[in-house]
Amino acid sequence: MSGKNTDLLRKKLDDRLLEASGSSLYGTIRSVDEAKRTCKVQIGGIDYEDVLLYSIENPDLKGFVLIPAANSTVMVSRIAGSDRFFVALFSVIDKILFTCEDKMSIAVDKTTVSVISDKTTFKITQSGFTIAKSGSGLKKSLNDLLTALQQLTVSTSIGPSGVPINAAKFQEIQQDLSNYMEG
Repeated sequence: MSGKNTDLLRKKLDDRLLEASGSSLYGTIRSVDEAKRTCKVQIGGIDYEDVLLYSIENPDLKGFVLIPAANSTVMVSRIAGSDRFFVALFSVIDKILFTCEDKMSIAVDKTTVSVISDKTTFKITQSGFTIAKSGSGLKKSLNDLLTALQQLTVSTSIGPSGVPINAAKFQEIQQDLSNYMEG
């Protein structure tokens, strides 16, 4: 083969590889390494290791990362000009991790969202949500407030008043808290 034909063949091959590097492919999640923020994805029967879920392999950085469920389908794209891949789209999310400050992080695990900031907790589950700080929680505070309102008496010129006439409504609101609040 002449040098001219070899150069032409090499140019066509380079062009095809460049085209392929810009494409996205469907794959199946085989495993996830949360610490590295990477996963193993099977595409067309071939396993690709260290596919990025985050811009780089570093769990200590602030930011947002989606953790796909095992055996779920994802769309994987190649980073232009490299042999690295990243997950671009997800079919099933197993967990969401979000870190916005040194001492604050948010973790979502299927049906649970937890935010831990120093001693502040925010959690969402299928049963409801919890907001608490240093042992005191929003549900407890609302329950205490509603209990106090149900027992409210006011001093009058002829003595203390009776309990509120709408105490039953306060009790109904208090019972409803358990429908969407935990802890």
